[in-house]
Amino acid sequence: MSKNKSRFGGTIRFKEIMKELNQHLVDLSNLVIKMIKDGNTALINDDEVAFKRLEEELKEVHVHCNSIDEAVMNTIALHQPFAKDLRFILSTLKVSNEIHRSAHDAVHIANSSAFINLEQYNDIIQRISKLATKASSMFKKSIEAFCNQKELNVQKWTKKDDEVDRLHSEIIQDVTKIVETDPTWSRAGVSLILTTRYIERIADHACNIVEESNYVVTGKKAKIE
Repeated sequence: MSKNKSRFGGTIRFKEIMKELNQHLVDLSNLVIKMIKDGNTALINDDEVAFKRLEEELKEVHVHCNSIDEAVMNTIALHQPFAKDLRFILSTLKVSNEIHRSAHDAVHIANSSAFINLEQYNDIIQRISKLATKASSMFKKSIEAFCNQKELNVQKWTKKDDEVDRLHSEIIQDVTKIVETDPTWSRAGVSLILTTRYIERIADHACNIVEESNYVVTGKKAKIE
């Protein structure tokens, strides 16, 4: 009887730990989704102060990531999970890293406001903002899929990624043309190109998260090309 209770107790505790691990990931992703939004807002509103605020929030991101790493190691060591549970736990480490990198991208986006004149570059900035909205939406949906262990359509996500890549390339080409005709644009132009690249990376991170979500559900690896 005591042995059965011990097994039952262990099963209950494992479920609790899985919920806790998932909650760590939800808390981390909610923070980074907010950071991406704030980074984009900082760029649109020419808010240089936001950069410092996001830098402070990055410290909180690191705390969350460390908590996830520790929870994963403890869960594997103490409960020896297998099959879908093990895939989810191991993939959580990869997803946590993708979220962490997206947080750094958000900080870089906010920092770009220091080198850009809002009135002079408003048209380009508005287009970058639309790109950021698409990437942010992809990021949020990918996290939701992973936390809910949901499989998403690879073909549809490939199209989403292709659209972001296309917009990214168009903006870079337009900025490059302006810099070529007006050298005074050089510093701002480089900043805008880098900002667009950071946003495109967020979309890439989202695709990587979707790949992990699909792997957890199906046990198969399928790349979003």
